[in-house]
Amino acid sequence: MYDYSLLLGKILNKFNSRYEFALELGVTPQTLINKLKNRQPWDQHQIEDCCKLLEIPRSQIVDYFFTLDVARKETRRSKMG
Repeated sequence: MYDYSLLLGKILNKFNSRYEFALELGVTPQTLINKLKNRQPWDQHQIEDCCKLLEIPRSQIVDYFFTLDVARKETRRSKMG
């Protein structure tokens, strides 16, 4: 699972709402929500488009799209153990 909180903050800062960003990205608002909640994966083209719209430098792609959600992983581990 990935932590998209940094990405969501950038979206809200630049577009004021997930809805407006989803329209600009060319996806439905529900699709965007699903991606931000790890229900659907991002494809490379969408990541590229997000970076252009949000002015995210290539050097920061990992921070926005590939940061593991350690807290969620630890919670699942403790429930299983």
